[in-house]
Amino acid sequence: MNRPREESYSSTKTLGKRCTTSLSESIKEISLFFDFPNVSFFTKYVKKNLGMTPTEFRNKKEEASE
Repeated sequence: MNRPREESYSSTKTLGKRCTTSLSESIKEISLFFDFPNVSFFTKYVKKNLGMTPTEFRNKKEEASE
C-alpha cells in the first residue's frame, strides 16, 4: 500500500486550498491526487485537521464567497 505523499498533504492549508479551488474536481479526485488510499481515509484526515469534512469545508468557503 502506498503512503500518502507527506510533502503534499502535511499542510492542511494545501488541502483546504485544493478542496475549495478545485471545484471541478470531486473529493475522490482530490484524495487520489494526494495519494490517500481511499476517500474515507482522506475525509477522516481532513476532518481531524480542519474540523470538518472536505465537503463541509468546500460548502463553507462557497457560502463565504457569495
